Amino acid sequence: MDRNLIVAIVLTTIIVLFFSSPVYQKVFGGGDDVRTAQTQAVDTKTPSPEASVKPSAPVADSQEAAVAAPAESALEPVQDRTAIQENVPSAKELVLENKDLRLTVSTRGGVINEALMPNFNGAEEDTKAQLVSPGQNWYGGSINDGQFSVSLNDIVFQVEQADSENLVLTANLTGNRGIRREYHLAKTGYMVRTTTALEGSWNDPRVSFDFNGPINKTEPSYRQIRIWPFSMFMPDDSRMHDGLVFLGEGDRVETAKGKEKTRSIFAKDGGQKILPTKNGNGADVFAGKLNWFSVKNKYFMLAAIPQDQNRWKTSSSFDRNDASTWLEFTMNKRVNDGTVDMSLYIGPSSYNELKEYGHNLTQAIDLSYRFLRPLSIVFLWVIQKIHAVIPNWGLVLIAFSLIIKTVLLPLSKSSTKSMKKMSQLQPKISALRTKHKDDPQRLQMETMALYKREGVNPFGGCLPLVLQMPVFFALFPVVGKSFELRQAMFIPYWIEDLSRPDPFFILPIAMGLSFFLQSRQTMTDPNQKSMLYIMPVMMVLMFANFSAGLTLYWLMFNILSWAQQSLSKS
Repeated sequence: MDRNLIVAIVLTTIIVLFFSSPVYQKVFGGGDDVRTAQTQAVDTKTPSPEASVKPSAPVADSQEAAVAAPAESALEPVQDRTAIQENVPSAKELVLENKDLRLTVSTRGGVINEALMPNFNGAEEDTKAQLVSPGQNWYGGSINDGQFSVSLNDIVFQVEQADSENLVLTANLTGNRGIRREYHLAKTGYMVRTTTALEGSWNDPRVSFDFNGPINKTEPSYRQIRIWPFSMFMPDDSRMHDGLVFLGEGDRVETAKGKEKTRSIFAKDGGQKILPTKNGNGADVFAGKLNWFSVKNKYFMLAAIPQDQNRWKTSSSFDRNDASTWLEFTMNKRVNDGTVDMSLYIGPSSYNELKEYGHNLTQAIDLSYRFLRPLSIVFLWVIQKIHAVIPNWGLVLIAFSLIIKTVLLPLSKSSTKSMKKMSQLQPKISALRTKHKDDPQRLQMETMALYKREGVNPFGGCLPLVLQMPVFFALFPVVGKSFELRQAMFIPYWIEDLSRPDPFFILPIAMGLSFFLQSRQTMTDPNQKSMLYIMPVMMVLMFANFSAGLTLYWLMFNILSWAQQSLSKS
């Protein structure tokens, strides 16, 4: 074996072990474990109230924000419920359940306190994924009708009907007013239909629906290598996917970092993202036709889908610091007929699943840049078809890398051929540099004349690589963030979850070595020899924090590229 290769292997291993050591991580990495921003892991049966504290959320400095979000003073809890409600019953929790979704609904407010995914494991061992942040709830809100304002959390509903899939709650208020809330859960799947109906003597009510808190922690914590100063540019994967997304047509006002931006948006523009910035807060106000509004993390989401899409106003806010992330949104509109029908999708951010439910819910999934999205969808379809034949997702990624390499083979061969020609010209180019070292303009002219005589395009080696870049950008979200790879096992006791980094750094080190072998074959300029050893180390450190699935795919692609170059030389 090449002596330099042995040295590279040893040095890479030492560097990775040093940067992953507890001492280094304590000083520069910010701790051993990456914790989810919004809450610590909790037992889904006994949510801890500690995580329910809401950070101070910003308020948009606009008139629309004031309309979209009722004043806090109007929604303060009423101390004496008999002042607004007749015959107040005792509050209790009820369960709606099918094989895919289990909802816990409280009669206090008629809100969702828990959303359990019985088919998906949670952040802790022997738990299932539970999506509502502890101490928070979904589908709460308020009603404002002239001088009469009431928060739904101040109302305890009577149970008119309750079974495993249907729930009807009613409440009689003072002034001959009444409220009815209904839940209807499908026999299978993740969609629940809801109705909020105002009965009796309402005049011109505005109904608001609140969805508080980010998606609860659903993924196990893992040790992340934080390398200063590179950690300043390395996103915290545990929180970078938390955000809000909505689809609609109307006017949007964004407020962040003290600046306000107003613009018109259209459904054809795709999902509108509201992503928390590091150590920052902001607010977002929308008015117009609303298709849906959602809160999501990397693998799960809630989407509120109104049946009547017209004349909605929404307000949302985020607040993020080193310790926590807060997200919330409110939807409100004037209700002429007294009834608001809304469907709630509560489930995985799976492209196929969301496509089946319609409403353009797939726009909530981040699939690369807009112009590359169709290509990402094709790649996702391909790996799903491969998985129908090969049950192991690790083997699916290996097969997929072989397919992609085969498709890109003509471009790779063209690039290799061009670089080989450039390598053969290096002695002549060096001679020209020596001859015209004091005349840069003459050197450039003679060099271009040499390229023309030899029939070599100096950009011929780069152009095929540039043409491959859209493919790589389209592949990144498919291989790195697909729900299908969540908690998918490749090899027991080694890679038991392809969505998380390799716990033993075997794949990243192998990735660095493959990069070294490939670079050594293609290097044409001896002056760049130092990069031959620096870049593989950088690749190891970078891929040490990437998902094992993404690293496995890239490793196999590099090996296939190295094999192709070796065969071309022979």
